[in-house]
Amino acid sequence: MDLDEIYNDIAISSGNINENIKYIRKTLKDGYGGLINIESSVVLININKSTKMVLIIRDITEEIKVESMKKEILESEIINKDKDDFFINMSHELLTPANLLHSSNQFIERNCKDIIKREPDGEFANSISVMKKHVEILITLINKIMELSKLEEDNHNESNEIYDIVSLCEDIVTQLNKYTVYKGINIVFDTDEEEIYTKIDSDDMTKAILTLLSVIVKNSRIKSTIDFSIKTKVDKVIITIENFKRYNYEQYLDNYEEKILNLSMSIAKLIVNKYKGKVDMRTNKDDCILIEIELNIEKNINDNEKTIKVIDENFIYNEYKKICDL
Repeated sequence: MDLDEIYNDIAISSGNINENIKYIRKTLKDGYGGLINIESSVVLININKSTKMVLIIRDITEEIKVESMKKEILESEIINKDKDDFFINMSHELLTPANLLHSSNQFIERNCKDIIKREPDGEFANSISVMKKHVEILITLINKIMELSKLEEDNHNESNEIYDIVSLCEDIVTQLNKYTVYKGINIVFDTDEEEIYTKIDSDDMTKAILTLLSVIVKNSRIKSTIDFSIKTKVDKVIITIENFKRYNYEQYLDNYEEKILNLSMSIAKLIVNKYKGKVDMRTNKDDCILIEIELNIEKNINDNEKTIKVIDENFIYNEYKKICDL
């Protein structure tokens, strides 16, 4: 049989192929010098009592690209999960001795209160105070790392319901003003509308807004006024927190304090992003800072869909204290 007869016996096909056929994958050069991926197989079939050899070839270049992308995504997810698991496990391991140090420090402070009271500026009292501060910073830092890891790997439980963001923010400002007054700082609340509804987890959003507001409070000078305003823009609600001319941008922070503040800001931004919102922060050399939080507005809400949130005053105080006591 000569070559012409062989070529006449070959049929070329493409598209969906019988899965029972075994294929060989190859990478070939095309006519332009590029590479293409093909899948090929040979089957024997009987046609008019004559055995014919059928060569099946199909271009799978795009399929290979998709498979490669899926493999890279899967490998990336595995690496990220391993990394997150490592950080969480490491954080748990660090948290145990940190809590032990905290308890030991409390025990010493309680049993030596007479010495501390008698010499409040003495070496012993100062040592206890320094240890207490750094242990609390360490515990806060570990908890922030764990919280950030959970948010980044989307391993964070939330309960999305319809809330009046105006009422939620006003409660936060009212409660926080009880504590900022001792720093000579006043937060002024203003809104264009009495009710604006958004779909959020109220605990998450309270934490995010409170964190961003507390960061501004911490770096604000005495006798500052912080403006907290809410406006609407088409289908968005814009929450603006601003300190004009009284923000101490160059205030000294040690390394650990700065890390906690940066982690806290990252957590707040991730929380807002989870609800399809965004956070923008702007500062300048004139001691001004402005933070904008943008969220989607839920319209045409029935009364039975609305949820009322009662904010726990202890939660407000504890979150504020974590930032402002650094």
